[in-house]
Amino acid sequence: MATSVSTLAPPVTETEENVRSRTLAVEWPIYAVVFASTCILVGLLWDVSWHRTIGRDTFWSPRHIVEQIAAIVAGLSCGWLVLHTTFAGSPEERAQSVDAPATTAGRQTSIPRRNSKPAGNVI
Repeated sequence: MATSVSTLAPPVTETEENVRSRTLAVEWPIYAVVFASTCILVGLLWDVSWHRTIGRDTFWSPRHIVEQIAAIVAGLSCGWLVLHTTFAGSPEERAQSVDAPATTAGRQTSIPRRNSKPAGNVI
């Protein structure tokens, strides 16, 4: 008796689908930042080599556009991640994020200092 493929694989539950969608929601900012970092690297190398060989150019040159797009993509993706985690994130997502002093209600926080003397002693 032949066994079909559908009986071999376990059925996908709704929770697994939710995990997959949350994973995709976390992954796209990573891809956006990697893309932006690559654009910055390419744009800077291109721009520096242009300035050394040919000279100054306009703000709207293709090299500068690549750098500007990279800054916009990185800023928007990271900004979205911060706002999404802050206002629409689950308690687990918020627990994994950075603990800001404003959210440490009742706990004593301190900033570690390298030198405990007043700043006047350094000058």
